[in-house]
Amino acid sequence: MLLLTPMGFLRDGGTVRHIVCGNYMLEHHTICTTNFLWYVDQNAPWLSTELLSDYVFAWLYNLAGQNYQYIILASALSTSLALTLAASAARAKGANLFLTIGALILAVVATSLHWSARPHLFSYLLFALVLYLGQKPLSILSRSGLYALIFALWVNLHGSAILGLPIVFIQCLLTFKDKSLKSFCPLVAALVACLINVRGPGYFAYLWQYTSHEQIFGQGSEWSSFDFIYGIGS
Repeated sequence: MLLLTPMGFLRDGGTVRHIVCGNYMLEHHTICTTNFLWYVDQNAPWLSTELLSDYVFAWLYNLAGQNYQYIILASALSTSLALTLAASAARAKGANLFLTIGALILAVVATSLHWSARPHLFSYLLFALVLYLGQKPLSILSRSGLYALIFALWVNLHGSAILGLPIVFIQCLLTFKDKSLKSFCPLVAALVACLINVRGPGYFAYLWQYTSHEQIFGQGSEWSSFDFIYGIGS
Protein backbone atom coordinates (compact mmCIF):
# COMPACT_ATOMS: atom_id res chain seq x y z
CA MET A 1 0.00 0.00 0.00
CA LEU A 2 2.95 2.31 0.62
CA LEU A 3 4.08 1.69 -2.95
CA LEU A 4 0.69 1.74 -4.70
CA THR A 5 -1.30 4.40 -2.85
CA PRO A 6 1.05 6.40 -0.60
CA MET A 7 -1.22 9.48 -0.66
CA GLY A 8 -4.07 7.32 0.57
CA PHE A 9 -2.68 7.67 4.08
CA LEU A 10 -3.48 11.39 3.95
CA ARG A 11 -7.20 10.89 3.27
CA ASP A 12 -8.01 11.54 6.92
CA GLY A 13 -7.55 15.26 7.59
CA GLY A 14 -7.08 14.58 11.29
CA THR A 15 -3.64 13.06 10.73
CA VAL A 16 -1.77 16.31 10.27
CA ARG A 17 -3.67 17.93 13.14
CA HIS A 18 -1.71 15.84 15.64
CA ILE A 19 1.60 17.04 14.21
CA VAL A 20 0.46 20.69 14.25
CA CYS A 21 -0.84 20.46 17.82
CA GLY A 22 2.33 18.71 18.96
CA ASN A 23 4.53 21.36 17.40
CA TYR A 24 2.45 24.09 19.03
CA MET A 25 2.91 22.54 22.47
CA LEU A 26 6.62 21.98 21.89
CA GLU A 27 7.13 25.60 20.82
CA HIS A 28 4.94 27.21 23.49
CA HIS A 29 5.76 24.75 26.31
CA THR A 30 2.11 24.50 27.25
CA ILE A 31 -0.90 22.25 26.72
CA CYS A 32 -3.54 23.33 24.20
CA THR A 33 -6.62 24.54 26.09
CA THR A 34 -8.47 26.08 23.14
CA ASN A 35 -9.24 24.60 19.75
CA PHE A 36 -7.03 27.03 17.85
CA LEU A 37 -7.30 24.93 14.68
CA TRP A 38 -11.08 25.18 14.49
CA TYR A 39 -12.13 27.68 11.82
CA VAL A 40 -15.52 28.35 13.45
CA ASP A 41 -14.33 29.29 16.94
CA GLN A 42 -10.62 29.23 17.72
CA ASN A 43 -11.28 30.17 21.35
CA ALA A 44 -13.55 27.21 22.04
CA PRO A 45 -12.33 25.22 25.06
CA TRP A 46 -10.47 22.07 24.08
CA LEU A 47 -8.24 19.50 25.74
CA SER A 48 -6.80 16.72 23.61
CA THR A 49 -7.11 13.16 24.86
CA GLU A 50 -4.12 12.34 22.64
CA LEU A 51 -1.67 14.56 24.50
CA LEU A 52 1.36 12.23 24.38
CA SER A 53 0.56 11.13 20.83
CA ASP A 54 0.73 14.72 19.62
CA TYR A 55 4.11 15.17 21.27
CA VAL A 56 5.45 11.92 19.80
CA PHE A 57 4.30 12.60 16.24
CA ALA A 58 5.57 16.17 16.29
CA TRP A 59 8.93 14.99 17.63
CA LEU A 60 9.17 12.31 14.91
CA TYR A 61 8.13 14.83 12.26
CA ASN A 62 10.90 17.21 13.29
CA LEU A 63 13.40 14.40 13.71
CA ALA A 64 12.68 13.25 10.16
CA GLY A 65 13.38 16.72 8.77
CA GLN A 66 9.66 17.48 8.41
CA ASN A 67 9.20 14.49 6.11
CA TYR A 68 5.78 13.02 6.77
CA GLN A 69 6.45 9.88 4.75
CA TYR A 70 8.95 8.65 7.34
CA ILE A 71 6.24 8.68 10.01
CA ILE A 72 3.93 6.72 7.73
CA LEU A 73 6.66 4.16 7.09
CA ALA A 74 7.47 3.77 10.79
CA SER A 75 3.78 3.41 11.70
CA ALA A 76 3.12 0.84 8.99
CA LEU A 77 6.18 -1.21 9.92
CA SER A 78 5.45 -1.21 13.65
CA THR A 79 1.80 -2.18 13.16
CA SER A 80 2.76 -4.88 10.67
CA LEU A 81 5.30 -6.25 13.14
CA ALA A 82 2.68 -6.41 15.89
CA LEU A 83 0.26 -8.25 13.59
CA THR A 84 2.97 -10.65 12.44
CA LEU A 85 3.89 -11.48 16.03
CA ALA A 86 0.21 -12.13 16.76
CA ALA A 87 0.03 -14.50 13.79
CA SER A 88 3.17 -16.29 14.97
CA ALA A 89 1.67 -16.73 18.42
CA ALA A 90 -1.49 -18.19 16.85
CA ARG A 91 0.55 -20.65 14.81
CA ALA A 92 2.50 -21.68 17.92
CA LYS A 93 -0.81 -22.62 19.55
CA GLY A 94 -1.81 -24.81 16.61
CA ALA A 95 -3.86 -22.46 14.43
CA ASN A 96 -4.34 -23.55 10.83
CA LEU A 97 -1.73 -22.03 8.48
CA PHE A 98 -4.18 -20.87 5.79
CA LEU A 99 -6.67 -19.48 8.31
CA THR A 100 -3.83 -17.59 10.02
CA ILE A 101 -2.62 -16.10 6.73
CA GLY A 102 -6.17 -15.11 5.79
CA ALA A 103 -6.76 -13.47 9.18
CA LEU A 104 -3.42 -11.67 8.90
CA ILE A 105 -4.29 -10.23 5.49
CA LEU A 106 -7.67 -9.00 6.76
CA ALA A 107 -6.02 -7.45 9.84
CA VAL A 108 -3.42 -5.66 7.73
CA VAL A 109 -6.09 -4.16 5.46
CA ALA A 110 -8.38 -3.23 8.36
CA THR A 111 -5.69 -1.44 10.35
CA SER A 112 -4.23 0.33 7.31
CA LEU A 113 -6.64 3.21 7.87
CA HIS A 114 -4.51 4.24 10.81
CA TRP A 115 -1.03 3.64 9.40
CA SER A 116 -0.18 7.30 9.73
CA ALA A 117 0.09 9.96 12.40
CA ARG A 118 -2.94 8.61 14.24
CA PRO A 119 -3.06 7.82 17.97
CA HIS A 120 -4.92 4.59 17.17
CA LEU A 121 -1.52 3.13 16.40
CA PHE A 122 -0.68 3.11 20.10
CA SER A 123 -4.09 1.65 20.93
CA TYR A 124 -3.43 -1.42 18.80
CA LEU A 125 -0.09 -2.04 20.48
CA LEU A 126 -1.22 -1.43 24.07
CA PHE A 127 -4.40 -3.47 23.63
CA ALA A 128 -2.28 -6.36 22.35
CA LEU A 129 0.10 -5.93 25.29
CA VAL A 130 -2.75 -6.18 27.81
CA LEU A 131 -3.93 -9.39 26.14
CA TYR A 132 -0.37 -10.74 26.13
CA LEU A 133 0.24 -10.02 29.81
CA GLY A 134 -3.07 -11.66 30.68
CA GLN A 135 -1.61 -14.99 29.57
CA LYS A 136 1.51 -14.67 31.70
CA PRO A 137 1.77 -16.18 35.22
CA LEU A 138 2.51 -12.89 36.98
CA SER A 139 2.03 -12.09 40.63
CA ILE A 140 -0.83 -9.76 41.55
CA LEU A 141 1.65 -7.06 42.56
CA SER A 142 3.60 -7.29 39.30
CA ARG A 143 0.44 -7.33 37.17
CA SER A 144 -1.00 -4.35 39.04
CA GLY A 145 2.19 -2.34 38.58
CA LEU A 146 2.43 -3.14 34.87
CA TYR A 147 -1.21 -2.27 34.25
CA ALA A 148 -0.87 0.98 36.16
CA LEU A 149 2.00 1.96 33.85
CA ILE A 150 0.26 0.78 30.67
CA PHE A 151 -3.03 2.55 31.35
CA ALA A 152 -1.37 5.75 32.52
CA LEU A 153 0.36 5.86 29.12
CA TRP A 154 -2.65 4.64 27.15
CA VAL A 155 -5.11 7.20 28.53
CA ASN A 156 -2.78 10.01 27.46
CA LEU A 157 -2.06 8.49 24.05
CA HIS A 158 -5.66 7.85 23.03
CA GLY A 159 -9.09 7.88 24.63
CA SER A 160 -9.63 4.21 23.78
CA ALA A 161 -7.90 3.16 27.01
CA ILE A 162 -11.36 2.35 28.31
CA LEU A 163 -11.46 -0.60 25.89
CA GLY A 164 -8.73 -2.29 27.88
CA LEU A 165 -10.64 -2.18 31.18
CA PRO A 166 -13.15 -4.97 30.32
CA ILE A 167 -10.22 -7.17 29.29
CA VAL A 168 -8.53 -6.62 32.64
CA PHE A 169 -11.84 -7.28 34.41
CA ILE A 170 -12.21 -10.63 32.61
CA GLN A 171 -8.62 -11.51 33.49
CA CYS A 172 -9.35 -10.78 37.16
CA LEU A 173 -12.41 -13.02 37.06
CA LEU A 174 -10.36 -15.85 35.56
CA THR A 175 -7.79 -15.57 38.36
CA PHE A 176 -10.38 -15.16 41.11
CA LYS A 177 -9.37 -17.62 43.85
CA ASP A 178 -10.83 -18.31 47.27
CA LYS A 179 -13.09 -15.28 46.84
CA SER A 180 -10.13 -13.02 47.52
CA LEU A 181 -10.59 -9.41 46.48
CA LYS A 182 -6.84 -9.23 45.85
CA SER A 183 -7.52 -10.71 42.43
CA PHE A 184 -9.09 -7.39 41.42
CA CYS A 185 -6.08 -5.26 42.36
CA PRO A 186 -4.92 -5.10 38.71
CA LEU A 187 -8.32 -3.71 37.71
CA VAL A 188 -8.21 -1.10 40.48
CA ALA A 189 -4.68 -0.14 39.40
CA ALA A 190 -5.84 0.26 35.78
CA LEU A 191 -8.84 2.37 36.81
CA VAL A 192 -6.74 4.67 39.01
CA ALA A 193 -4.18 5.04 36.21
CA CYS A 194 -6.95 6.15 33.83
CA LEU A 195 -7.53 9.14 36.11
CA ILE A 196 -4.02 10.43 35.40
CA ASN A 197 -4.92 12.67 32.47
CA VAL A 198 -5.72 16.31 31.72
CA ARG A 199 -9.41 15.76 32.50
CA GLY A 200 -8.97 13.62 35.60
CA PRO A 201 -12.21 11.75 36.50
CA GLY A 202 -13.89 13.81 33.77
CA TYR A 203 -12.29 11.44 31.26
CA PHE A 204 -15.17 8.99 31.65
CA ALA A 205 -17.81 11.72 31.41
CA TYR A 206 -16.10 13.07 28.28
CA LEU A 207 -16.24 9.67 26.57
CA TRP A 208 -19.92 9.28 27.42
CA GLN A 209 -20.76 12.76 26.11
CA TYR A 210 -18.81 12.08 22.93
CA THR A 211 -20.30 8.68 22.11
CA SER A 212 -23.85 9.71 23.03
CA HIS A 213 -23.80 12.92 20.99
CA GLU A 214 -26.44 12.96 18.23
CA GLN A 215 -23.83 13.76 15.58
CA ILE A 216 -21.75 10.73 16.58
CA PHE A 217 -23.99 7.92 17.72
CA GLY A 218 -25.69 6.27 14.76
CA GLN A 219 -25.61 9.35 12.52
CA GLY A 220 -22.18 10.89 12.11
CA SER A 221 -19.45 9.46 9.92
CA GLU A 222 -17.45 8.53 13.03
CA TRP A 223 -19.75 5.53 13.53
CA SER A 224 -20.74 4.69 9.96
CA SER A 225 -17.76 2.65 8.83
CA PHE A 226 -20.01 -0.28 7.97
CA ASP A 227 -21.36 1.59 4.95
CA PHE A 228 -17.83 1.31 3.53
CA ILE A 229 -17.35 5.04 3.02
CA TYR A 230 -13.61 4.51 3.56
CA GLY A 231 -13.36 1.48 1.29
CA ILE A 232 -12.31 -2.07 2.11
CA GLY A 233 -10.40 -0.90 5.19
CA SER A 234 -13.73 -0.35 6.93
